[in-house]
This record gives sequence, structure tokens and C-alpha cells, in this order.
Amino acid sequence: MSCRVAVITYGEYPFPYMQDLMPVMGVLAGALLIAVAVLEWRMKFFSNLFRGMSEPGRNESPPDTAVADVADSEEVHAEVEQDFWRSFERQIASAERRGDNEEAERLRRMYESHEEAWRAQRALRSRAPSSRDAASPNALQAHLRPEVRLLLERSEVLETFSAQDWVFRGNAYLAIGEDDRAAAAYRQALRELPEDPQIRLLYAVSLQRDGELRESLQIYDALASASGENEPAILAGRGNVLAEMDRFEDAIRDFDSVLRINGQDGDTIYDRARALSDSGRLDDAIVGFESARTYLSDNPDLHNDLGNALALVGRNDEALQSYDRAINLRPAFARAHYNRGVTYSRMGQFEDAADAFERCLRLRLDIPEAHYGRGVALARLEQFRDAVAAFDRAVVLRPGFADALFHKARAQSRLGQTTEAFEALRQAVTASPPLRVQARTETDFGALYSDPDIASRFEQLIAS
Repeated sequence: MSCRVAVITYGEYPFPYMQDLMPVMGVLAGALLIAVAVLEWRMKFFSNLFRGMSEPGRNESPPDTAVADVADSEEVHAEVEQDFWRSFERQIASAERRGDNEEAERLRRMYESHEEAWRAQRALRSRAPSSRDAASPNALQAHLRPEVRLLLERSEVLETFSAQDWVFRGNAYLAIGEDDRAAAAYRQALRELPEDPQIRLLYAVSLQRDGELRESLQIYDALASASGENEPAILAGRGNVLAEMDRFEDAIRDFDSVLRINGQDGDTIYDRARALSDSGRLDDAIVGFESARTYLSDNPDLHNDLGNALALVGRNDEALQSYDRAINLRPAFARAHYNRGVTYSRMGQFEDAADAFERCLRLRLDIPEAHYGRGVALARLEQFRDAVAAFDRAVVLRPGFADALFHKARAQSRLGQTTEAFEALRQAVTASPPLRVQARTETDFGALYSDPDIASRFEQLIAS
């Protein structure tokens, strides 16, 4: 859609008032062009939106719209920028008329810095993911993230954006994991377009990721109602929020609604299986994970989750195979290495368990459970000094880690370190009083009776 305004001239202004009216007519013509451009963008926006929302399929993220099409909204962007520059120019001119040269110079420097900021914002329009892809885990390739982050930083000095630019910024923040800033950007866009379903959907996603589950759910409920409870992307998004709120049956109901629309939606099959697993329906969850694997065979998280469900029902060999698939797909998958360690420990294969925990810790040293698991495995292998060191690291990462302190006390007692063992046990019982009962029957604490003073204090501790 385009618009041309025909300007009819009358020679040398035969009517005396025509020359005076020409500037006014020029302003009116410019305003008409801008209004038509905005109207064209809005028409294309909603046309694309509802065309996308009518297609089946879910975690294909929200449907794309003209918001992500730079060419369609250049006139809108240009008008916002021109208003910005005109404001600056007026302020500079005003300072010069007042003779305030210092203020005029300060404004000129700001003008120059804002020029760079606008260049960054213009570049961001071509780098930020589209609204269709913004909510996807792979919305932005890893090598592009530093550049996008830099463009966001360079342009954040600006305070005035069009709604489209706020959406670009929200999409970019969402893609680099700054969910709170993504939510703030979408909130700004909604000030201009408060009923826009696309932006509201992205806003709900950003709120969910930022942990604002109740507010996110309210938006999903409103969107679902407006769409007749029949839009897969909205139902699937709401299902994930409900699952995070531990409302598993409601979540499964939403996922089932999506699958009635598109039974081959692998992402929803996977999300439904996770909800089943979290609600304790492990056998059903395993069936769901295996079904999702048909569509998402290259998803390491799916294989890891399947491994967890298999391990919890005692199918340890199959669980290890599933963890191995996850690690083959993502070699630096620390959590899958950790889960292998837990499974090997349950199987009594403590050398393999210690090795798996060690591999996990080579990738991430900040997992206290991995240090604890390694300590338990080393203690079962009677490597007590190394076990104590592992328990110490676990407690540093999680002060008051009762189980780590309890097992540290056991290992120190086996080493004959009775004073240290009693102090670790005292801290463990303080953090978790029920451990007193376990301490009464724990044979590893027999060494504490070799010191009468420690023995007396030990008896008082476990009796209280």
C-alpha cells in the first residue's frame, strides 16, 4: 500500500492568500503520509498475526508480524527519530538565543552521543530475532549474542522509541536471557498498543521466565479467552506456567487441548511428559518422553529427563543409556554427568559414580550436590580424606548442608578425628534435628566413644 499526495500549483500564486497557506498544506500533507504509514503497518500487523494464529503447532513461538519487518516500519521509526532530533535542535537553539553557550555545547555533545545510540538501535533491528522466534531457546545463535548485547548497551541511553523498536529490544533481551529487561521493553510497547495480542503473548513469556508466574498466567488467561481457547501457542504457554506453579492437572489439560489440534507437536508432547513426571506419574511420563523422542531426538534435555524418570522406577541401565545420549548431544552437559553419578551410586558402582561426579565438576564447580555425591562415593571406597575435602566444598557452596555435614562427621570419625567429627555432627543436627535418630544407630560414630569427654557430649547431643 502506498500513498502519493498530489500538489497542484497555480503559477505564481494568483490568489494572495495561497502563499501563506502553502506551509500549512505541507504540514498537513506530511501528517497524512505518517498517518497512512502507521495505518498500513497496523493493518499488516494484524493481518499477519491472525493468519499465523490460525495455523496449528505450538512452540513454533508466537506468530511473526510486521513488528519484525524493518522495511515495513521504517517511516514510523524515522518519524520518532526526527521528533527526537527536532527536540534537540530546539533546545540547542534556545540555549544559543539565551547566550548560554555552555548549555548549548553540552547539548551538542549529547546530540553526538545520541547519534551513535540511534545507529546502534538501527543495527539492532536487523540483529534481534523476529517475534516468531524470540521465545525459542535457539532464537539467537551464540556468536551473535555479544554483538546484540553491545547494541542494546549502546542504545539504552535513548528514552523514546516506537512500539516496534520496544518490541525489537524485548525480543533481543529475551534471546540473551535478560528476561526482566525484556518484560520492561514489552511493557513500554504495550503503552502504545495495549490490546496487541502478539506483544501481550511475548510479555507473558518474559514474565514467566522472570518468575512472575501469577501475572503471566493472568495474561495467558485473557489471551486464551479472546482466542476461544483454541490457539496452540497460548494454551501451551499457559500449560508451562501452570506446571511451574505445580498445577499439574491443569497444565496437562492445556497440553491435551494443544495435542487435539496438532497431535504431532513434539514440544507439547515433551512438556506434557515433564508435567506427568513432576506430578509423580512416572510410567506415563516415560511413555510421553519416548513419544516426544520421535520428534525431538536431538534434544539432550529430553534424554536427560527420560533418564531421570527411568532411574526413579529402577530401570537403571536404560537410564544410563539415556544419559549417555544426552551427553553425546551436549558433551558439556554437567547435569547429565551428575545424574549418571547418582544412578551409579544407587547401583553400588562407586568408582563409576565418583568418576561421573568428577566429570560433572570439571564442567561446573558450583553444584554442591555433585561435591556431596562425590564425597559419599569416595567414603564408600574408604578414601576418607578426599571424601572430607569433597564434603567441605559442598558446605562452602551451601552453608548448613546437613547431609554433607553428617557424612563429613562419619568420615572424620573413621579417620579418628573425634573432635572434628563431633563438631561436624553438631552442625548437622542443628541444621536438621531428625539426624539425631540416624546418629544413634550409626556405627561409624563408634570412634567418638574413645574420648570420654567427646563421648559424654555425643550422648547428650543424640539424646536431646
